[in-house]
Amino acid sequence: MCASTHVPAGMPPDIQQLIREERSLRQPQQQLPDEPAFEGTEKRIEIDFACSGKESDLGARVISRAMWDKILALCECTIVSHRVLKRFDAYILSESSLFVCADKIIIKTCGTTLLLQGLRTLL
Repeated sequence: MCASTHVPAGMPPDIQQLIREERSLRQPQQQLPDEPAFEGTEKRIEIDFACSGKESDLGARVISRAMWDKILALCECTIVSHRVLKRFDAYILSESSLFVCADKIIIKTCGTTLLLQGLRTLL
């Protein structure tokens, strides 16, 4: 027997099996793909604004597409699509969604995004 499968004599059969299984786990496994199997947890930032009346009726909706591109680049995601609706702007991101209302911003992402990286620029 080769050393990797040898089990000391006198061991109970169930212990012998555990030793064999443990040793087989130490053997080199086939090469795993470069892509990570786990994408990361869902992350959500929701910011509510209190408007003083001096601001535009658009509130947070005045933030330009160029500024969102900059903020989201810091978070390591990109805008795939953008739609302006009556009450809010909706963005489809490379890893989820962004909703911008006059008094609220909601960013929901999953995967490898780093939402907190863009928070300082946003605020």
